[in-house]
Amino acid sequence: MGIVPKLSFFEKVSFGSGDLGCTIIWNVIAMFQVIYYTDSVGISAAA
Repeated sequence: MGIVPKLSFFEKVSFGSGDLGCTIIWNVIAMFQVIYYTDSVGISAAA
């Protein structure tokens, strides 16, 4: 392994914002599934 340059602040913010966008989409899908399963399918939330 050679010398690996450190990330700049801008690169760190860019990677963080990309991960935040992915996480927000994932959570929206998960919350839709919870509402769908409890209201439409009739599965108990405590199951």
